[in-house]
Amino acid sequence: MTDVGAELGKCLQWACSPRGGNNFYGRVLNGCGRRATPGLGTCGVTLDKEGRYVMLWDPDWFLAQDESFRLLVIVHEAAHLILRHIERGIVIRRSLMDDQVSVKLAEVLNVAMDMAVNDLAVRPMVDATQLKFKEHRNKLVWPEDRKYPPGLTAEDYLVLLLEDLKDHGWTPQDKESEIPQQSSAAGNPSGEGGDGEQQDQQGQQGQAGEDKDENKEGGEGGEGQPSPGNQPKEGEGKLPGWFQHLLNKKHMSIDWGKIFENMTDSEIQRAVDRARREARKIANQAAQQTKKSRGTIPGNIQSVMDDLLAEPFIPWQEVLRGQLRSAVSQKLDTSTAYPSVALLHSDGYEPYPGYQNNFTFNILAAFDTSGSMSNDDFRDCCVELRGLLTKEDGVSVRLLHFDYNIQHEVELTSDDSKDLQRTQTRYGHGGTAFDSPLRYAVQADEEADWVADAEREDRPGGPFDLMLMFTDGYAPIPLPELDPKIPLFWVLTAGGQSDDRMKTILYMED
Repeated sequence: MTDVGAELGKCLQWACSPRGGNNFYGRVLNGCGRRATPGLGTCGVTLDKEGRYVMLWDPDWFLAQDESFRLLVIVHEAAHLILRHIERGIVIRRSLMDDQVSVKLAEVLNVAMDMAVNDLAVRPMVDATQLKFKEHRNKLVWPEDRKYPPGLTAEDYLVLLLEDLKDHGWTPQDKESEIPQQSSAAGNPSGEGGDGEQQDQQGQQGQAGEDKDENKEGGEGGEGQPSPGNQPKEGEGKLPGWFQHLLNKKHMSIDWGKIFENMTDSEIQRAVDRARREARKIANQAAQQTKKSRGTIPGNIQSVMDDLLAEPFIPWQEVLRGQLRSAVSQKLDTSTAYPSVALLHSDGYEPYPGYQNNFTFNILAAFDTSGSMSNDDFRDCCVELRGLLTKEDGVSVRLLHFDYNIQHEVELTSDDSKDLQRTQTRYGHGGTAFDSPLRYAVQADEEADWVADAEREDRPGGPFDLMLMFTDGYAPIPLPELDPKIPLFWVLTAGGQSDDRMKTILYMED
């Protein structure tokens, strides 16, 4: 009789060995608890109600897979944990007020997460020739199935999928729309764990990509265009066949709503916070063990790890606490100085607040992306910015990239703190001049302050409560006439050059 537990251990050992396909992913899963779950029909990582990671696996299902696919499962599930897809998914779903919309969105989100994981972690394996990994390519969900670009986050793919679905007549907000139903194609990595229910045996026998239905797409690198007979009619809310095909290429995923059923918002938040800490700890320990054993971490994962494990040096809560109080107090004074005329004669209503009832703390952050700033310096800037967004709720940041002129502009909030894609792309490598972002701070910038093809926000920025200038300091300090009338913090890189005219300096180092 085959020892199924030994077979799982053998796969994890292969994934932990420098002589295996990679010795990092297995160590990640070794950091989780493991629980055999007969009848699950898959293998996946999930959370318990306390926010602890656990790997659930169905012994019969696992034994039915060939060796190469078992190893792909290990990599797939470890990557979900590294990227913290479960926590990010919970945050997205909890942001929706309507439970029905949240349920309908869940499977779309799972497909998006699988796209991101397969693109980042699994692609190098299926592109290799060893252990017949390539044979399983058609069983997996890929960005190119819908002609989406590679290298995006799960959130990016979610937006693309929702736009695609809307173009084909399906939205999660439509009360008539069907909840996506996923058939259980055998042999595919699950998204974030299974739902614990016995899957349909007939569904387990059919491989995704081998569907003979003429209204469904199959084959490698399918273009994802639904056939005329599969187009939904306006208002029917039918799920397009091309998306059903994507669902058929992955196992049923766990419903996070069921995990946290009957828990209060504060209990769920505590569980998510613990999961974040545990994911960081598991990934960090796996990385250290890998390096000690002289193993390697894949380059595409290493860059993500560097961002996820990095902690900001600057204690932003302490730095901004006084500034936040001052800004909110000032806004409140402005608000009560202008009563609402519409409420002056209304019984039972006070005429305050008036014009100003938005107490969001608005920050202008400017990244020096000139040639003197190394990639490590830029990464440190990104870490500090994400630390600021993570530590402070109600913060809105208008981010500029600049060298001799402004190269890029984007609006960020606390919800973007885990979206690496929006902050880690660098724009500009020329000479340095602080004039343009300083003019922007007082809303006096002109077209000459921008490069011709700069990406801009639709809505103008400001007024701002605070400005952060991230730089190495190697450029002339502008004349006092350009000093903004708001607090300006110069955030210098390790080894950055200070100047007496920099009134307030923070350093990105111990």
